[in-house]
Amino acid sequence: PLVPSVVCFVAGDDADFEGRVALRDDEQTGVAAVVGHAAEALRGHAVHGASVCSRVKRILARDATLKERRRVGALEDSRVHGPGVTTLKVPALPARVAAAEVSAEVVRKLRDDAIACLAEAGAAPPAGYARRAVVGVPARFDDAAREATITAARLGGFDAVHLITEPEAAALAYGSRVRGGGATQRVLVFDLGGGTFDASVVLLADANATLASLGGDAKLGGDDFDAALAEHLSDRFYDAHGLPVAAPTARLRLLAEAERVKHALSSEADVVAGARGLARVGEDGKRARGGRPLDLEATVSRRLFEALCAPLLARLCRFRKTQERAVVQAVVGG
Repeated sequence: PLVPSVVCFVAGDDADFEGRVALRDDEQTGVAAVVGHAAEALRGHAVHGASVCSRVKRILARDATLKERRRVGALEDSRVHGPGVTTLKVPALPARVAAAEVSAEVVRKLRDDAIACLAEAGAAPPAGYARRAVVGVPARFDDAAREATITAARLGGFDAVHLITEPEAAALAYGSRVRGGGATQRVLVFDLGGGTFDASVVLLADANATLASLGGDAKLGGDDFDAALAEHLSDRFYDAHGLPVAAPTARLRLLAEAERVKHALSSEADVVAGARGLARVGEDGKRARGGRPLDLEATVSRRLFEALCAPLLARLCRFRKTQERAVVQAVVGG
């Protein structure tokens, strides 16, 4: 099954959730790292929601903007420490954590799950098994981001790591199913992932893939489509209650609901979006801790969602000329 790149760090006293002891449990207090769908479910948790980190790939080894940091973690004070290093303050951890360390928790779960799957199938892995890995990275990753990826893989339990660009990996997977009769194929890989967009031309010959040209947008991905819808839902909440969605955990819950609605609109024309407790007010109608919760309920149509995302789609269409020039066969990822 797919594992979302979401990690929640849960303090030892509250570790009632299935997870592994966190790599950054420096004080050995039993902090657990919950990864994947289970971590996604904790975004709305009153306590643990502030310790959820997601989609850190976009800020690996770079100076992330405040807007980007807010999408990764719930806390406002996630900040830049030195050139190319963005750290996140997580309440459950005694010290700030780097993006590569969060990614390492995802890598470790994938490795452990793969070993467990083999064991269930009766193929007991030998000692030292699963110590080498081939990891796909966005084609636009610079040397610092590639090095941070290798660091994350090694922290996650791999000794030897080989990197391959995601367009090359997609082309090789395509080539393994479609034989070109020995002729070199020019393949367009259109990869709109969660955080980045690559439009690359790959030369595919037998079992070899060579990146011929590269285009795309390193700051455009599925997260941006979620954010566009979340901003609209925030406006709807303000229209209904006269208050913005201000709390960091509430903003992340709204992003999670926007993602759910986006998925549902793939098969439905209209979807009802709902989120509880996005703000609290006292008897005077002003924001107050422990006050009456204010909820959101709004219907979103597929046509409305397409209109909200029109500027993002226009950015994708900038690479139309590249597609027209190439003698291509499309491989779609993301």
